[in-house]
Amino acid sequence: MRQALNSLQASVTQLTDTHQRLVEAQRLALVGDWEMDVVSGALSCSDQVYEIIGRSMGTVEMNSENVLTFIHPDDKNIVKNHFNALAQIK
Repeated sequence: MRQALNSLQASVTQLTDTHQRLVEAQRLALVGDWEMDVVSGALSCSDQVYEIIGRSMGTVEMNSENVLTFIHPDDKNIVKNHFNALAQIK
């Protein structure tokens, strides 16, 4: 039991360290990540996404419709096409 707990703690520590490196890499590269619930259209965004769009987390509801207001005009059709393709998966 003790060995299993130690192994679990080591895994948690490694995952935490990896996440911290990801956050720092995103900050330095000025990129963020997000994932979409294809059923509800809700987006879950990293802190860096909010930093990029100049908003605080929780001040804007991110979903497949209103996120387009933050997308560069040259990229909007590409993003819309991806969202439409995801909607077909439902």
